[in-house]
Amino acid sequence: MGDQYVWDLAKQQRVTELDYFERWRWFCEAVFVRGDRVITSSPKREITLWDINTGQALKLSQIKGLSMGSTTYSMALDASKERLVTLSSDAILQIWQY
Repeated sequence: MGDQYVWDLAKQQRVTELDYFERWRWFCEAVFVRGDRVITSSPKREITLWDINTGQALKLSQIKGLSMGSTTYSMALDASKERLVTLSSDAILQIWQY
């Protein structure tokens, strides 16, 4: 589990590789936003906004949790598609501007 790629399934080709420093990092969930951005969640409470064109992280945030092992249980865009809503494993809902 070294590299993380964004694939265009229609064209059957890799679009970009997500660039990060950690040796081992994986993602639990991804939500595509605004055409050229993707938001990922990790098991370490991290929510990351990525630029698909460059593979660079634009913003890194951490969800709130009540316990040491809390993580992002689910995430989705709100009805306006302008905000991200996350649910932690500790049942904390958060709304994010991206």
